[in-house]
Amino acid sequence: MPFQPYFFNDTPTAVEQIKKNSLENEKQSADISALRTDVDGALKELNKNIATVVTNKLNEWSEDGSLRTIINTKKILIVGDSYAYGTGLASQSSAFPALISAAGFDCKAITSPGGGFLASGINGSFLDLINAYNDGDELNFTDILFVGGINDSYLSIASLHTAVETCINTARNKFLNATMHIGYISQTTRLTDGGCNYEQVMKTRQVYTEHSRGARCCYILNCDYMLKQIGVLQADGVHPNEQGHQLIANYLISY
Repeated sequence: MPFQPYFFNDTPTAVEQIKKNSLENEKQSADISALRTDVDGALKELNKNIATVVTNKLNEWSEDGSLRTIINTKKILIVGDSYAYGTGLASQSSAFPALISAAGFDCKAITSPGGGFLASGINGSFLDLINAYNDGDELNFTDILFVGGINDSYLSIASLHTAVETCINTARNKFLNATMHIGYISQTTRLTDGGCNYEQVMKTRQVYTEHSRGARCCYILNCDYMLKQIGVLQADGVHPNEQGHQLIANYLISY
């Protein structure tokens, strides 16, 4: 019987291929883990450097008087609802716009309890407030802050898009030198109440953020979480008390 040569087949078996893939995956995981560690370390160092630079600059500005100059050159108009009005407080001097003024800023407030971009309150909507403003200092404002939200959360999200866009464009044409800011300052955990619920709140906030980007406005991040702290609401469970207003003021000042 003639000799039959045996040709070696180096194709790995299924088991060998699985083992090989497993080893390669382990190596990739190790590489990714090492990369993640390097990136985390770099970000932490970057954050530390930024914090150091910011702290040093603030200290420098404080010492040479530049910080006071920055405050003095800011002229702020707050457009708000019952929160900015100070509903339920013993004195409106405890409302957050007044507290911002007390901190040294030139700050005015025009308000409509129950109002919003779409919602119409005691003094109409935010658009009505903008249209009615006629103090002659429109060109002096550096910042317009639209703060509210919960009242719009009871209404049609589809209609809210147009209302926000119209109001911002009107304000921009009237306050030509000002930067526009939008903030949802209310409670994201409010219970179902006349059609307002968590889902509606999230949709309303999303409309605010979308128009902030589209209309080149600044969105005031995280302000919708401020009033989750215990002890910052009045007995009605809706409006901020003095402590809540101080919290809002401090946040907006730091913003």
